[in-house]
Amino acid sequence: MNPTLLITLFGIALLDSINPSAVVVTVAQLSCSKKPVANCLAYIFGIYITYLFLGISIYSFYSAFGNSFKIDFNSLINFIDQPPLWAFYLQLVIGISLIVYSIYYFKPRIEEVNDKKFTPVESKSSLASSFLLGITVTGVEASTALPYFGAIS
Repeated sequence: MNPTLLITLFGIALLDSINPSAVVVTVAQLSCSKKPVANCLAYIFGIYITYLFLGISIYSFYSAFGNSFKIDFNSLINFIDQPPLWAFYLQLVIGISLIVYSIYYFKPRIEEVNDKKFTPVESKSSLASSFLLGITVTGVEASTALPYFGAIS
């Protein structure tokens, strides 16, 4: 194995391990739950299962098609470079509706805010929700694996 490739992959892995969202979620799981260790283990197991599933999927895809599989991204590139007019209108409608929704829905009542005592929030998360949170965070952070694919290729 090429030492330069190994050094590059270890460097990318070191940068990738500093993952703010996963660290914040882990700290929140440890500090805000009744069973912090069990919830963290369920969260980590969700991450493990997601990575295992993605690895098996990529390996199976590569085993089935090898490097003869060529994906044509021309239509996607054309859509990004020259988006149709309906895409702009759709973005405009979604943006305006989100602004209107946030203005009319999130109006705190003064008496409710004054009556509440601000105490630390204790999460009532279950092991299943911690597991699903691990899957979700890993799915969102899957884009950070792109440098690995670039380095390996």
